[in-house]
Amino acid sequence: MWSWLRGKSASSIAEPPRDVIVPRICNARVVDELVGVLEHERDVVIFEPLVGELVIGYGFDLPGRYQGVALRDLERLRIAKPELRDVATENLLRMLGGGVYCVQAGPLFEVRVGHHLEASTLVVDEFWDHLRDELEADVVVALIDRDHVLACSVESTDTVEALAAIVADEIEQRSGPVLSEDLLLWTGDWELLDDSDA
Repeated sequence: MWSWLRGKSASSIAEPPRDVIVPRICNARVVDELVGVLEHERDVVIFEPLVGELVIGYGFDLPGRYQGVALRDLERLRIAKPELRDVATENLLRMLGGGVYCVQAGPLFEVRVGHHLEASTLVVDEFWDHLRDELEADVVVALIDRDHVLACSVESTDTVEALAAIVADEIEQRSGPVLSEDLLLWTGDWELLDDSDA
């Protein structure tokens, strides 16, 4: 993860193309912890806020590793910063074969796309809109790590409580932090779930 956040290095591919830029969901605490390390780096990966402590980082998906996208990459590729999320989302969908899928177990859904990109699906608004339409309710999401994204209807109170318990168990059992300690709510945009929502 550190090498990905650092952006370019001497061993990096000099000019990767725009069609391998993908989004990566990170917790802002990781970025904050690296400020002292990265403030003197010439090229730092671009981040933008998503919701709560979550941010979207952008990287080139290269064979065997990721390389952060920096401002000079955007200049080289003639991508305006406001366009970066759309470019990365299009690339992500192409890599995933055009869609995001989930597996249902009763009232619980688990996003499964592979390649450690499950958390990255949070940028695919159309998928979450579709799930919201299917459930006929807002969607509650537990984001354990980049491989584990669980969801349910906000109206399924027992399942929302189960998701909160899963996150609490992961916080207690893991040696490292979970991606988000908060449950998320998709209403057509991302929000943090509060007690009044469930």
